Amino acid sequence: MKKGLLIIITLLTFSIGLSQEVEKANYKTTVNTFTSHYNKGNYQAIYNMFDANFKQVFTLDKVKTFFKEEINADALGKIEERTLNSIVRTGHNYTFTFENGTCTAFFLLDEANQIKGFQMYKKQ
Repeated sequence: MKKGLLIIITLLTFSIGLSQEVEKANYKTTVNTFTSHYNKGNYQAIYNMFDANFKQVFTLDKVKTFFKEEINADALGKIEERTLNSIVRTGHNYTFTFENGTCTAFFLLDEANQIKGFQMYKKQ
């Protein structure tokens, strides 16, 4: 009986471990860099992380307006922690925990590890 219970617990632990998604190293580096730039209020540096196509859509002025007005970065404060929620195709979904709230963020990188897709919204 004890052996059977031990085998079941081991199998469950193993299957749970396999189902967890692992953050890719290039995403970890990019999100760490993004976090550093965000916490310094350096929106120009965040903009510089975008690929050429994304820069055409999400201009520097739009980036500044987005973080100041849509995300309200001043009210949220600095990013304290991030958690990988899921991987959709190759993009990574994160939860960012700030000093005064949380946001969900999605990053999609190109082959050169530049951001080619980005979304961020406050959790209600």
